[in-house]
Amino acid sequence: AVVSTQSTGESPKYCIISGDPDKAVRIFTKVAKFNGVEMCPGYLESYQETRRGKLMDMFAPQFLKVSLALITAVFAGNFIYYGAIYAEPLLLQYAYCDGGNATADSCLMTD
Repeated sequence: AVVSTQSTGESPKYCIISGDPDKAVRIFTKVAKFNGVEMCPGYLESYQETRRGKLMDMFAPQFLKVSLALITAVFAGNFIYYGAIYAEPLLLQYAYCDGGNATADSCLMTD
């Protein structure tokens, strides 16, 4: 990972968004030189995002139904998945004890 990070550096898109278009041009020039081609003529426009989304934007009136549906679906999925994972040893214990006819009292786990 260290070799990869040092050889690739930051992405030009990140440099432009963070307000350093000169560094983005240097990266593009380096890539063009590595590929054996000349840098394309032109200029880079700096894109400045005016407002980033906030967590509470999920609960704005236009997104409320979808947000609650997704939260409910994720909660239910996790509840079912982890419930099955944690219940599996107990279920398998009763399934293989006494030919599958065991109850909690008649089939105790032993070492």
